[in-house]
Amino acid sequence: MASTDETTAAHATETARLRRSRPQLIGTFGATEAMGALLRLPEGTIERLTVGDISAAGTVIAIEPGAIHIARGGRTEVLRLPLS
Repeated sequence: MASTDETTAAHATETARLRRSRPQLIGTFGATEAMGALLRLPEGTIERLTVGDISAAGTVIAIEPGAIHIARGGRTEVLRLPLS
């Protein structure tokens, strides 16, 4: 089995704090014209979302690198990746 180099290990174990009381963006991925996002819900469920999906957090209206835009109850909220 190959060992993990120090740089990879350091990036894989960053200690950003997740807010557990509300939805938290944990990643975005894909080509710019077809991005997806990973969203952690307060109970710990991870949702894989694309634009137009309906989540427990609301309706996904846009995804960009490092951010997801969610509409819920007549408001739009932008969730961003946590800072480490």
